[in-house]
Amino acid sequence: MKKGIVLTIVLIVFLAAAGVLSVESYTAKPQFCGTKCHIMDKPYKTWQASKHGKSGKVEVRCVDCHYAPGEKMTLHAKFKGLGQLFTYLSSDEKEVRKATHIADISCTTSKCHPADQFMDKKLKYGEKKKVSFTHKTHFDKTIPGQEMHCTTCHIKAGDEKHFEVPKEQCYICHFRKSDFNKGRGACNLCHEIPTTPLQSQKKNAQPDKDEKIITHQSLEKAGVACQSCHYQMIRGETALMPRACKECHSDTAVLAKKNDMKLMHSEHVAKQKAQCADCHQPIVHKESDFIEAARLNCASCHPDHHSYQKALLVGNPYGEVPATPNLMYNVKTNCLGCHQKQEVLKGEPVLRGAARACVDCHTKDHEKLLADWEKEVQGEVAFAKENHDRALALLDEFKDRLDPERVAAFKEQIAKGQQALDIVVYGNGVHNKKYAIMLIDEAMNSIYAVLDELEPLAEEQNATEENRQ
Repeated sequence: MKKGIVLTIVLIVFLAAAGVLSVESYTAKPQFCGTKCHIMDKPYKTWQASKHGKSGKVEVRCVDCHYAPGEKMTLHAKFKGLGQLFTYLSSDEKEVRKATHIADISCTTSKCHPADQFMDKKLKYGEKKKVSFTHKTHFDKTIPGQEMHCTTCHIKAGDEKHFEVPKEQCYICHFRKSDFNKGRGACNLCHEIPTTPLQSQKKNAQPDKDEKIITHQSLEKAGVACQSCHYQMIRGETALMPRACKECHSDTAVLAKKNDMKLMHSEHVAKQKAQCADCHQPIVHKESDFIEAARLNCASCHPDHHSYQKALLVGNPYGEVPATPNLMYNVKTNCLGCHQKQEVLKGEPVLRGAARACVDCHTKDHEKLLADWEKEVQGEVAFAKENHDRALALLDEFKDRLDPERVAAFKEQIAKGQQALDIVVYGNGVHNKKYAIMLIDEAMNSIYAVLDELEPLAEEQNATEENRQ
């Protein structure tokens, strides 16, 4: 009798254990998470498309990441699973909105990315794989109120990917409250600094010992500010978004603590897994219109200022004048590259263009170049204005003897020449001397078209007056 009871108990225990293991095995499959749980539909699909899912070399189960090694069979894990079951049963939502937690050890386990192999390994980041980095340099950093974890950078940032490292996440740490190309914002932390000549005509030419080769290294040695050519590369302050705090808090005493960085990171990032972009404004780090960015900086005080200077630098086709961008435009030198001389004009500090800036990048012989250009352009402008005024004076003198339509056509021609001349005069032709001279020629063609018609009338009138005398 006793033997029968013992066998029955053993059988029940065996069946119970088998049942538990079967349930455990079944619920540990990604397919259970993704196909049986409606709130996991989107994470499951993005997991399938990720390197950790069916698209990867090795399929990593959900529980392998979302439970730390050794945690899965613990009481804590079982309560965690029951909590997820409760969420599933009680929620009508179509997806999970709560930020999940991945322990670092889940990533660095010996089966996946062991720390001794990955921490110091040099890796490439980005679509073009041009950004170098190591994990160790990032893990060694600290942010007030939180520690760096795998999930500090590898986050769920969009609907398309299960997790990724969005570049905006890098920008916030590297560029927030840092000087351009200094400290954690130094360009060479992520990029290899080019060593090739910046002058396009020298890139494939045989080196000439008598000519100066301009490279990033030569500019750095000469003390040329990086902002001279890269002013637009970093835009934004990553300041706290004004509405971010108020979306969750209304208590003024709580809101008053928003600038306590350590407290904010501790409460929101470390405890609640908030992401940087939840509270901070984004920062932009990419190529854009480098002159417009510098010009807009001035335009905050001087609306639409320096538009003629930009027109000269860009050198777009104008009338019969072909596209002729300034050589400095091709290497993305902006206003600050040449305007380095501080002066006070009408009580306001200004930065004037200085010949010294030419020397810093080129050679000592270039110091005289600016003065030569100014003299040449001013001479050409004076000649053009003299003829322009002459055309206007003749048109006014003979307008009553001309057909109204011809008078209107002459006025249009003179105005056309004036417009081309204005770009050179108001934009200061030295911003693109070659283009400026061609614009003056364009203006002169319009003015000469009028003078060719009116000069004979003036000569005829002079001859008549001489005959009368």
